Amino acid sequence: MRRLIPAFLVLLLLVLAPKACAQVPEGFSLCAENEHLALYIHPETTEIAVYDRAAGETWFSNPQGRSMRHGVGQDVLQLRYDAPTSPDKLMDSWAHSVQLGQAEIIPLGDGVRVEYLFGPEYPESAALIPQLIKAGIFEEEVLAKVSPGDQNTLLRYYTPIYLREPYPFELGVTSAARELERRLFGELVIVPLTEEYQSLVAEAKELEAGSQELRRLEERIAKERMDVLYLLLEKFTGYLLASGEGARSVGFRQDITSTSDLTKDDFSHLKEEPSYLLARLAPLIQEQVVRIFAKVGYGVAELTGTMCKTAWIPPFRLWSASSSRWNTIWTEESLWCASPWRKWSTPRTGPQPLK
Repeated sequence: MRRLIPAFLVLLLLVLAPKACAQVPEGFSLCAENEHLALYIHPETTEIAVYDRAAGETWFSNPQGRSMRHGVGQDVLQLRYDAPTSPDKLMDSWAHSVQLGQAEIIPLGDGVRVEYLFGPEYPESAALIPQLIKAGIFEEEVLAKVSPGDQNTLLRYYTPIYLREPYPFELGVTSAARELERRLFGELVIVPLTEEYQSLVAEAKELEAGSQELRRLEERIAKERMDVLYLLLEKFTGYLLASGEGARSVGFRQDITSTSDLTKDDFSHLKEEPSYLLARLAPLIQEQVVRIFAKVGYGVAELTGTMCKTAWIPPFRLWSASSSRWNTIWTEESLWCASPWRKWSTPRTGPQPLK
């Protein structure tokens, strides 16, 4: 659950805190004052203190002298909520925002506002796993830098895919799948570049057209191709088999709600270079894959770069006065990645996301 909650630090709330000594402890910063009161805030914990000039006393939002190691009394706000599968959940501003570096103190004319983003900004179990990664990057910057055992693990769950012209025996997929391919790939088809699939293609080339052996191979080839086609569409839409129904999987592109939102531009990079497509992972396997990427220093910056190169960041369009039309562009310089797993945004004066 992620919600941006502005916490308005008003003096009326401070009476909830116990009385303490008149001297403001080290680490607090003055953020507002008048002839009666002085408001302080701790920039590292977001806790506050108010000094009453007339009484010569200081009130604190959190207990002073507490053990920072035990995490008790650290939060300024608590949020209790119900989820469909987990009723009566509790989040607090310290553990679920401040410690994650997701609290921002905003100065105001007569005080401060603290904005807390509750919950990890990137899903912990999938944050740094690319759903689709160009072959050159994956092979040179990841596979080449890990142990043979880790290589085998990654290659077990990443399938290389490519767009190319089809052989006649590769067109035996369902009519629905073929229609999707025509709309999204034109005259090209999606194929896995696995040894198993290449072996099927090589064998099919040697068989006589219309033979029973070729028909059996065509069924296996069709299944292999549809598996990668619908997995690829699931990665974009978040829906199993691109059905548009049920819970959405992690990592989908948030400007896409169905396959009808996808265009040929979203897949044009697959004509230029193969990419590796991530399979559906069980939680334990997902954590294992995350650890492997962490070993080579693959972080948010690398993930964002990968997403720009594989159309996980949506294209932008610029108006061309000379041609009086919109031009779709994919250059990295034209992409502003606000957050890999949240809705993309652009600078106020920059190009706008393609609708």
